[in-house]
Amino acid sequence: MIRSHTPRRRRIGQRLLGERGAALVELTLILPVLTLLALGTGELGLAWRSASTLTAAARAGARVAASQGKAVAADHQTLLATMSALGHIEPADVQFIVIYKASAANGEVPSSCLTGSVTGSCNRYSSTDVLSIYTNPTSSLTGFDTVNCSGQLDRFWCPSTRNNIQNALVPLDRVGVYVQASHASATGLSQFSLTLSDNAAMVIEPKAGS
Repeated sequence: MIRSHTPRRRRIGQRLLGERGAALVELTLILPVLTLLALGTGELGLAWRSASTLTAAARAGARVAASQGKAVAADHQTLLATMSALGHIEPADVQFIVIYKASAANGEVPSSCLTGSVTGSCNRYSSTDVLSIYTNPTSSLTGFDTVNCSGQLDRFWCPSTRNNIQNALVPLDRVGVYVQASHASATGLSQFSLTLSDNAAMVIEPKAGS
């Protein structure tokens, strides 16, 4: 007597179909989570890249500021150097740049300078100032063309008042550059839209004097 295996095969087929269906349901449930994790990892990587670029830009600006010292166009050249080092960061994403007297031991920007320029302490350049200077480097120099900074963009901490004379009694000034920029989400994940900032401070290069 020959037995039919059809019922057994049918049961095996139904079990396989059920397993495939369960796997499909599990994949449907976990796929959005995996996608979100992948996008989040990518966003964090891009944000880290932007933060590193901002650090490099602040350092580039501080080096130029230190070498320019009391030059009439010190801030102008510092802003151009900072903006030129932004790499992939769009100039329009820069919110403001502060060039300041780094009096604190850690070289941090004075908190009062984050909201506006402070006489004898810092020049805060808005996004409009920065973008105008970067896109029109020659014509924008007119805002930095007097020794005493009268009425100029750099009048609050005028370069001519910065100490670059090597003297045992009076230390050289340290000049700092603070940059703040927005980092927009590349994937539309609003929670990864960040405000990034960094600063760097260096001693102004000394000149001969008494």
